[in-house]
Amino acid sequence: MRWGVCGCLTAVASCGLAACQRQGSADAGTTLSSSKAPFSIHVSMPDGWSAESAPDGSFRAGPAGRWVLRIDRRAGAAGELPSPAELKEQFDQEIKPVKTSVKLERSSDSASIVVFAFTPSGANAAEQFVMLGAKRASNDLFLCATFPGRDLPEARDAARACEELSVQRANPSRRD
Repeated sequence: MRWGVCGCLTAVASCGLAACQRQGSADAGTTLSSSKAPFSIHVSMPDGWSAESAPDGSFRAGPAGRWVLRIDRRAGAAGELPSPAELKEQFDQEIKPVKTSVKLERSSDSASIVVFAFTPSGANAAEQFVMLGAKRASNDLFLCATFPGRDLPEARDAARACEELSVQRANPSRRD
């Protein structure tokens, strides 16, 4: 099974999105929810980060002027949570890096995260860092990835944001 986590994530769906600040941080959030959405997604972010919905329906977040994290939703795919090894294996198959070195790998019943350094093929290719993650929330699977060119601290921040992602269902209106 392919999850489309490399480069631009391919799973796209529209939903209400809300960015939340981490406990103890300054306000890092921007409300991105739609009144038509039956739920909202909350993502904990470091100080100085903001978030927005992208035109393709994905969510992106990062410090002013540079996106670090992209999240895409696969509706109804909560049962398809890939392992950290599967996320990295797909990256290796698609990108074919010369060398990789895992810096962080975590998994639980609801999340899989891998952060690693890689050296792309090419004469003057410099080492780069990437975070790939998947989070099960409600009945959906959320695929997370860093944008190209991010450093290790940003990849770790993105990993934490992906792991802490949560879904809040809207209370339906009662009609009597």
